[in-house]
Amino acid sequence: MRAVLRSTALAAALFGCALVPTTNPRLEEAKAAIDGLSAIPESRRLAPREVEQATEALRRAVEAWDSLQDAALVDHLAYLAKQRAAIARATIQRIGAAQEDSTRAGFPK
Repeated sequence: MRAVLRSTALAAALFGCALVPTTNPRLEEAKAAIDGLSAIPESRRLAPREVEQATEALRRAVEAWDSLQDAALVDHLAYLAKQRAAIARATIQRIGAAQEDSTRAGFPK
């Protein structure tokens, strides 16, 4: 009887592990968006607050995923991280363009 219970428990544990996804597509998208910011050399100089907010949002999403929080919460936090990365990218482009315009006009950076 104990052997049957152990076998059943082992099978249930293995089956349960098979159901836990190993990746979350939305989290991977958010990571890629943040990595994209890292590829922009001036990102931390032009939009430090926005880059930090995006990085922090990603950290929260990863933490939720690692602690096996509800998938909807992880998706939501990953979405926020991806949007924060988009805001940071837009800020970098806007400030970079403004600096370029001022340099062309003869004003220093």
